[in-house]
Amino acid sequence: SNYHFAGWKYWGPVESTSDALEENVGTVYPAGSKFEYLPGYDNDTIQFEAQWDPNTVSISYDANGGTGTMAGAT
Repeated sequence: SNYHFAGWKYWGPVESTSDALEENVGTVYPAGSKFEYLPGYDNDTIQFEAQWDPNTVSISYDANGGTGTMAGAT
């Protein structure tokens, strides 16, 4: 619950020697982007891994008329 979906990391074909499929190995495709599969490789199984980024919260302090300051935090 402390992470959000960031996209997919392409790990390439499972059992293929296709250079066309292996050239983008390691590429992260952000959520909502397209991955175009090359025609002619219909029988290849390709691998993707979900990428998750941690959610962050920024905290700031208000002295509400008081004195002194305190640095914010993330």
